[in-house]
Amino acid sequence: MAFFSLKKLFEDKPYKVSGALPLPFSASIDRYIKRRYAFSGETRLGRKRIFILPTYFGSIYALTILIMLVGSLNYNNNPAFLLTFMLIAIGLVTTFHTYRNLSLLSFRPVKSIPSFAGHSVQYWVLVDNHGGNQRFAIELYAGNESPSIIDVPSNGTSTVHLNLPTHRRGLIPYCVVTVETRFPFGIYRAWSYIKIDASCLVYPKPCNSRSLPPPSPHIHGDKDSTKLGTDDFLGLKMYHPGDSTKHIHWKAYARNQTLLTKQFSLPESDEIWFDWDNLDGLDIETRLSQITRWIIDAEDDNITYGLRIPGVCIDPSLGDKHKHICLKALALYQN
Repeated sequence: MAFFSLKKLFEDKPYKVSGALPLPFSASIDRYIKRRYAFSGETRLGRKRIFILPTYFGSIYALTILIMLVGSLNYNNNPAFLLTFMLIAIGLVTTFHTYRNLSLLSFRPVKSIPSFAGHSVQYWVLVDNHGGNQRFAIELYAGNESPSIIDVPSNGTSTVHLNLPTHRRGLIPYCVVTVETRFPFGIYRAWSYIKIDASCLVYPKPCNSRSLPPPSPHIHGDKDSTKLGTDDFLGLKMYHPGDSTKHIHWKAYARNQTLLTKQFSLPESDEIWFDWDNLDGLDIETRLSQITRWIIDAEDDNITYGLRIPGVCIDPSLGDKHKHICLKALALYQN
């Protein structure tokens, strides 16, 4: 029983106090450590923020040394004493090297990519090495995700990609990341917690339905109404700041020194409105999931769409930017 508890205490897997320590208040201890030592902003690891314990193999290493020491004392064998104290010295030096592998590292967020509820949000974190030694096998992970392992050059930087599991829509203001290392021999595990202040959106989880609502025809006085697009050449107009440089008529500029831009037409087509009021009888989250699915399908089918939900009305359009604006409105919707 004692050996089983020792194995649970030092088991060789990503350390979580709530799942590793055989203590009744281990979950509270884990929350306390994260709250006490995970600070906002750029984080630099110092001696007061790095924790170190033997791993499962480290505990076996210590037990082996203890047995060797008892045998050396029992038989008064000088070579056995020499070997035992040499192993003890290796263990002590390893403690310093494992700690130093994390010391003076700093972490700051670079960017994050939104995702849908139920999928992982992606973070990019920049790791700065302010020490004079290269750092090896630094592991970073959030939650129960697989760790990302990097090496950081001396007085240099490395970028690491992290995945954060999500379960509901909304804005994630930050995430708490575990940083650890077992370098060089794996008999000690040094770790710390950092708080990544990188706000990231989580879109509603799309449902499985693919049926789009019927299109809404345009109402114009002129049946041949067109809007600016990229299909047919419509004519030339004077250049205005903000116009795309791709559409500048350079030949005309070479002839008369006047900047002109080319205009193209795009015949108008029917538009689809995703209206909150058309989903009567469904709860809030189901409505959001259904509209999310419609937006994804409309983008895939290249169909112009608009969005109407309580407090928000987004004009019909198409493209990644329009898609993000609509999904952001759904993610941040408050009843």
